[in-house]
Amino acid sequence: MADRFIRLDPHEPRRGHDPLDTVWRSGAVRPLLRRRFDVGGGPDDGILVSDLYRSGSSAFAVVLRLFAEGQGNAELRAIGSLWSCRFLALLIPPALLGPLLVNWSYPLDPTTMRVKIDPSGAPMRLILPFEGRNVCPDAAEKIVRDLLELHVAPLAAVIQTAAGTPRQVVWSNAANLVDHCLGVARRQPDRGGTRRDVCAQVAQLGHAEWRGPRSIADFVDNVRTDDGLRRRRRVCCLCFELAECGFCVDCPAGELRGLPRHVDG
Repeated sequence: MADRFIRLDPHEPRRGHDPLDTVWRSGAVRPLLRRRFDVGGGPDDGILVSDLYRSGSSAFAVVLRLFAEGQGNAELRAIGSLWSCRFLALLIPPALLGPLLVNWSYPLDPTTMRVKIDPSGAPMRLILPFEGRNVCPDAAEKIVRDLLELHVAPLAAVIQTAAGTPRQVVWSNAANLVDHCLGVARRQPDRGGTRRDVCAQVAQLGHAEWRGPRSIADFVDNVRTDDGLRRRRRVCCLCFELAECGFCVDCPAGELRGLPRHVDG
């Protein structure tokens, strides 16, 4: 079993210390950090993330089949997108908010990180080889570059192959989550006075695979409504095609259909 220093249940006791403990109770931060990293474990504790990312991965095919069965074998493209949303929700918020809020960097190499899969095929937690190290807030830029190149790019490729989900959808899921984390980080107290600048730099990062959006910020629109500016995704995640989901609050497809419903990814 992993020597867990980050719990799934906020009331569950744990051993060790996570620097994000100092901020996770903040109202805006807490929903993003409900699920954080575990540390330790052995070769049988979860699946190597790099094995899931491998082209033609049999490990991912098994996981996706389990997950699809749990979703009633519905539209496979949407199932692939939903799986990516759940996986990225484990990975991106602590990885990005660590350097931005508490000057901490986690080891994110997919060849040493493991993912624990629940019986339904859903990603349950990520297990790291060690706790991490102190960094300056501007390390967030390199960390996001690494997330895009080492995690999102291979994840988008394997999900497109296994489920037919367009890579742009997975890229959008990741960019949307990064953008949301940046918005939360900007609103937190900033004693050093540099966080807003770092967030602005991260928002302008891009990737060579993108054909349209040139930066993370380009995946999101700010739409003026009677209630003021409202955030809206430019690329639909497709999850509205699944019975359990409905339309996201920032979904362009839901707005076109006049059926705004919320999905908790």
